[in-house]
Amino acid sequence: MIAMRVTDDLHYRVVASPDYVARHGRPLMPGDLHAHNCVRYRLPGGGFIPWLFVTDGKLIEFDVSGSLVVINDPELVLNAALQGVGIAYLYEEYVAPMIADGRLVSLLDKSVLPVTEGFFLFYPSRRQNSAALRAFIDFLRSDSKIQRSTRALLHDPGKPVRDLIRSVPT
Repeated sequence: MIAMRVTDDLHYRVVASPDYVARHGRPLMPGDLHAHNCVRYRLPGGGFIPWLFVTDGKLIEFDVSGSLVVINDPELVLNAALQGVGIAYLYEEYVAPMIADGRLVSLLDKSVLPVTEGFFLFYPSRRQNSAALRAFIDFLRSDSKIQRSTRALLHDPGKPVRDLIRSVPT
């Protein structure tokens, strides 16, 4: 079996709308969430996505409560947060654009939020994998190279855009 990383490590964020924060205040530590309406995400198997935090160097799961339980629909969790229903616990990559444009407020310090391994593709190490699987693997590898090159170039603001276009690997 071969494991191929598909994404970087994933970071969680605790978010709410500015309206929710204005009405209910800002939690300053994970324990403060007990006084807030948290939007809970139920998995298809019946369990909930745990709200994990790092406290005193240990990973601790907080049992949050709230008036809304969403079943297997992160878009609905996000919309509930945007509408001011409560506080949501979602991947940073998912909420970053809304934090950047002010529709959501990031709550709690990032240092108390865990980092999880990203996604991986596991596939058989057979020499004769299907053409569709080989094409998908090749796509993921090329897309990964493009993302790494783009990230590296974006960290160098002095580099002209034409260099960005030329240096994307093929």
